[in-house]
Order: sequence, then C-alpha cells, then structure tokens
Amino acid sequence: MDDEKVPSKLEAAIEWLKQDPYLMAVISAMPVAGGSITQVLTGIGQQIVQERNERLFEQVSEHLATIDKEAIRRNYFETPEGFDLLIKALDESRKTRSDEKRDLIARILAGATSTDAGNGGYSPEECLNVVADLTEKELKVARTIYDVQFGQNYRNMDVQDKWKAWEEQRDKITEIYDLDPDDLTLILDRIASTGLVALSYVQFPGSPGQTYWVTSAFDRLMGFLKLRA
Repeated sequence: MDDEKVPSKLEAAIEWLKQDPYLMAVISAMPVAGGSITQVLTGIGQQIVQERNERLFEQVSEHLATIDKEAIRRNYFETPEGFDLLIKALDESRKTRSDEKRDLIARILAGATSTDAGNGGYSPEECLNVVADLTEKELKVARTIYDVQFGQNYRNMDVQDKWKAWEEQRDKITEIYDLDPDDLTLILDRIASTGLVALSYVQFPGSPGQTYWVTSAFDRLMGFLKLRA
C-alpha cells in the first residue's frame, strides 16, 4: 500500500505553509531561528521523514523474514484494520529519532501479518498504543525491569524479602540509567499506566514502601514482539 496517498500531518502542514507566503515570510523573519525553521519545514524535514520511513520498512522486512511464509496474511494491510495500523505506525515512526523504538514499531507491523497475531491476548493495535505512549528511556527502563524480574515469583515472598529484592532492582536500574530515585518513580508510574507493571505497596510501620512488578500483560506483549527472555 502506497502511504504517499495518505499525507502525514507534517506533510499537510508543509503544503499549507507553501501556500501561505505571508506566514512563511513571518517565520523566516523570526530572529535567530526563523531561517532554520523554514529550512526544516521546506527541505530537511521532508528528508528526515523519508529516511525514517525507509528505515522502518527495512526493519519490517528483517522481521518478516523470521515469520513462516505460510503464516503471513499477504493482504493484511489491505483490510481496514491493517490500513489503520499501518498509518498509525508511519505516524509514530516519523515522530521518533530512536531506532530502537522504530524497531518495536516494525516488529508490531511484521507480527500483525501473522495468522497468530492477537492469539496471545494482545492485539497489534494495543501493542502499538503501548509503544507509542512511552518515551525511548521509558521503554528501555521497562525492558530492563522485565529482564530482571522475568521468571521470578515475588508473590510468595515475605515483606522483608520482597522489599530487599525490590531495593536491589531499583538501585540497579538507577545506576544503569543514572537516574535519581524520584525520577525513576515518575518513569515507573508512567509505565504502570500502560499496564506493563503494577504498583504494589509493602507495608512497614510508619509509611508503606512502593514496589513495581512486571504483569502478565507485559509478558504477553514481549511474546508478541518476540522479545521474551
């Protein structure tokens, strides 16, 4: 399917600016940054979008090569569901300079063509929404906490052991990403809003301690993305 038939918001904005010479002149006249903004909107910006789209489809091709050809729905993107997913994926790819995030988007597009798509409880649309909602750093932290906790059963731990395990994990993540503990809490709350991790309070005398644990939804997502440890 030719995505050029469906212009992005950026492309539509560029076309609108080209048709409004007065507004273009106002932008160009802005002190210091005006000329640079004009150049980005009319030239460099379009090149960046094209390069990001090209990279996305390179990655999609790489992941399609790992799927059994007999299991690929070749006309998937011609369906309303596939069309909507493709357009959203292109929009999200255009918005990010992160090659790692783009790879996740590519995995979702490739996985969506499989006859097994959605059988694990996570639809391609849901996967894309989760990836789109998180920043590159949040996605990295989420992957780290998943890898650290994968295969571990923390539900049967007593309070002291559970808190000790979480403290070690928290300290490891803050060290890896050079984060302040409060900043990590903000990131984990954002990840928790997607349902990938769950906030759990460990009760101590005085005030409860906050801990975060990977959910079964996260495991299903990793399975769809073929990233399960």
